[in-house]
Amino acid sequence: MDLEIQIKEKEALFHQKLKHPKLGELRSKGLMMALELGNFKYLKKTIDVCLEKGLLTDWFLFCDDSMRIAPPLTVSHEEINWACDVILESLD
Repeated sequence: MDLEIQIKEKEALFHQKLKHPKLGELRSKGLMMALELGNFKYLKKTIDVCLEKGLLTDWFLFCDDSMRIAPPLTVSHEEINWACDVILESLD
């Protein structure tokens, strides 16, 4: 399958899975994404929980209310589902 098609499918899967009342906008260009969480205090808490569960993520220096999501292009659908589940569990 063409790499561009695979990336679009994976991007769509993130958009489909990352739905939660505490989440703001999910901005993306391919697999480079910014997930809005509202404020730095809540973002930092969420990132810390993600790290404890084995999901490596961070925030942007220029936008301290959004989580950076930038998996490798080879990320599998199973890994995307796991990462999204960890993020959603970390919100509560």
